[in-house]
Amino acid sequence: MPLFDSKTTVFFLGSLWLAAKASPSSLETRQSLPALPAGWESIGCFTDSPANRTLRTAAFTDVNNMTIESCIAFCTPGGYQYAGVEFSRECYCDNLIESSGVPAIDGGCNMTCTGNSAEICGGAARISVFSLTTPPAPPAGWASVGCYTDVSSNRTLRTAAFTDVNDMTIESCTAFCTPAGYQYAGVEFGRECYCDNVIEAPGGPAPDGTAGCNMPCTGNAAETCGGAGRINIFNSTVGKAPASSIKQTVGSYQYRGCFQDAVNGGPRSLLNRLDVPGGVSAETCTAACKAAGFPLAGLEFGQECWCDTYMPLVIPAPDSDCNTPCQADATELCGSGNRLAVYQGTSVSPPNFLACLSNQRLVSNNAGFRFHMQALPLGGSAGPITNPTLIGTLELVAQAGAPSFFLLSTNGTATENVKYTFTGSELIPDSFDGEGNPVALPPVVGSAQVFSLFGPSPSPVPYNGYCAMPNPSGSFGPFIGPPALAVNRHADEWAVCRNHTSGRFDVVFSPLPSTRDYNISDCQNVVLQMSQLLAV
Repeated sequence: MPLFDSKTTVFFLGSLWLAAKASPSSLETRQSLPALPAGWESIGCFTDSPANRTLRTAAFTDVNNMTIESCIAFCTPGGYQYAGVEFSRECYCDNLIESSGVPAIDGGCNMTCTGNSAEICGGAARISVFSLTTPPAPPAGWASVGCYTDVSSNRTLRTAAFTDVNDMTIESCTAFCTPAGYQYAGVEFGRECYCDNVIEAPGGPAPDGTAGCNMPCTGNAAETCGGAGRINIFNSTVGKAPASSIKQTVGSYQYRGCFQDAVNGGPRSLLNRLDVPGGVSAETCTAACKAAGFPLAGLEFGQECWCDTYMPLVIPAPDSDCNTPCQADATELCGSGNRLAVYQGTSVSPPNFLACLSNQRLVSNNAGFRFHMQALPLGGSAGPITNPTLIGTLELVAQAGAPSFFLLSTNGTATENVKYTFTGSELIPDSFDGEGNPVALPPVVGSAQVFSLFGPSPSPVPYNGYCAMPNPSGSFGPFIGPPALAVNRHADEWAVCRNHTSGRFDVVFSPLPSTRDYNISDCQNVVLQMSQLLAV
């Protein structure tokens, strides 16, 4: 009887063959690593498949001379983080190990390189991967803080941002954040840059370390620009510059306030944009506007300079909204997005208060100018009006079937209907209780301004002698609105008078010494200010 049956003999012979193949002396000879370039190290044998490569950004094949050194040399100029050799002859590069690739538990990296049989160049569906261990240094004046979590609804850095789908780099991001003096800069998703002076909650160090910060920058594949829901943050190591502020006086120009501008696609407050050589600051913009003959200068988004002769569209904003440092002088603030820091010249003659404004300043796309009407005291006149007071339309009691009449009043019921439209020559109150828009009748000296709402016929002819003029009682200065409602090129003929019959206060055109309803001694001269509706 033989010592071993045939099955055992085959196993025994197979074991002898395996032992011979994996002998230490053979492995040491055939799997020895070359002296890798500085900063590179082997990280092991990984799985791979042609349909879903572990490294996939760049590749080449050399059927005769592939080595580990030649593969790393190929990947290095492109700034890739990883290099890998496979199937004796293939080289791959990438800035991350794609999710399809994992460490090969069965090894399998057992094929010699075509250019050096003493080196192993992966195997069949196995890739020998090498990693660059020395990441690029941050830009001068910045230090890496690490990989942090981030969510789009609650940004870790949120004060300023921009996106560059083709050329984002760490350097371009820190360069964007530097002029404004931000303490932190962060890159994310390969293409996004964020700035802030604090790391906002709930952002914090990523629980998976740097694993999630794995996306190459679109402008430099050698750099990592965060990842999905991960942001690489850098901290400025340069001493903080003095806090930026709004300069109050610039030569002969005085700061008049921060205003909303072009919100939700609305019209511009100032129409003339100038290119300023050397960049925008309060000094350079006001100088450019003055040289061009404009009494108003406006600074927006830190880098835009706007000028004009009059600013009719006025919605004040807090000074804190104009918070973007100037492009040419980071110690000054130059407005912000949709926020205009406005300066007014003090050495120029005031505008002509008897000249109507161009309708294009108020009426765009034939939509008309929507506004609230407010009464302001004219020339310090005494009376019940001390602050801007809403003026509304008040319906007078009429017989059934007869035309309805309305007048302008400060009465409490009137101020429930206080929105108007100006078409360039006509004044149209909003629809009253869904009955239609009252039509303005010609102003009559000594009488209240009256509107009529007829039945089906006849329709009244709207009065079209109104215009908008510079406001002589404007609180922001002679060149800044809101404009004033004028009749026959006069904005100074309105008054708020006490009605003797009802006791209410009505808007009267050019009051007379005494009429049935009004006595001039009970009238206060006012300007009817056309205040732009708040943007929503």
